[in-house]
Amino acid sequence: MTVSSLIPAAHPNQEFSGIILLGIKASNLAVLHQDVLQLRLPPTTLPTLLDDLTRLGITVPGAKQVRQEAKVATATQATALRIGYARVKAVRSAVRKAHASKEVQQAYGVGQVVNPDVVRDVKSVLQLILDRATENPDEAASFGIVKKDLEAITAAHQAISDADKTQDHKQATAPLSTQERNRIANRILGTVARIAGAGGLEFAADPDVLAAFTALKPPSRRKKSTAKKAAAPAPTPAPAPAIDDPDQAPDTLAEPLKQAS
Repeated sequence: MTVSSLIPAAHPNQEFSGIILLGIKASNLAVLHQDVLQLRLPPTTLPTLLDDLTRLGITVPGAKQVRQEAKVATATQATALRIGYARVKAVRSAVRKAHASKEVQQAYGVGQVVNPDVVRDVKSVLQLILDRATENPDEAASFGIVKKDLEAITAAHQAISDADKTQDHKQATAPLSTQERNRIANRILGTVARIAGAGGLEFAADPDVLAAFTALKPPSRRKKSTAKKAAAPAPTPAPAPAIDDPDQAPDTLAEPLKQAS
């Protein structure tokens, strides 16, 4: 078991920008008081912290990009499945409408349960149709299935295979990128805590310097409030002036009333 594997891969429950800022503050203090703190900290503390700060700045956007790529790959796979299943439905419909025998219909996948969202199901029936139509071209032609249909089915089968491989790879990569980001962030928080502890011991009798080390705490992450704000009561409208006297009427009504009087 490596040391890096002992670092938690869970989300640190802090904003990554805040962790980077906190790490920079800690590294500045460690450099400023290096002469006395180096006796209390492992020699690799500061170099490792500086390296982690650089890596986290790169890894955070990288993890976001990988997750976005995984979403795109999933959408691409869904599109390929939709096109492939449409081909399956078209062929099966043509075979049924031609009143083919039950045996022939089964050879083209008619009646076979197919989940349009499952790669294995759609690819299986597409391959079934290709095999049957290739082995019996005259029969396929009698159903109106021509060369360009078989080419489209072949392309759909290949597109589903390619999209499935890409999607599997992207989905497998996304958690690894996220875990790497989380481990770096958690390691920074651990290093900051050690620097804060060392500073607390060294400057216990110096309140001014001690305050800087004591302040090395990650800000608590604010929880989103789910309570809905109470709607402000509608203002009570002012009573309308009496219009018995034209001079007291609103401007929009005063002129007609004066004329009427």
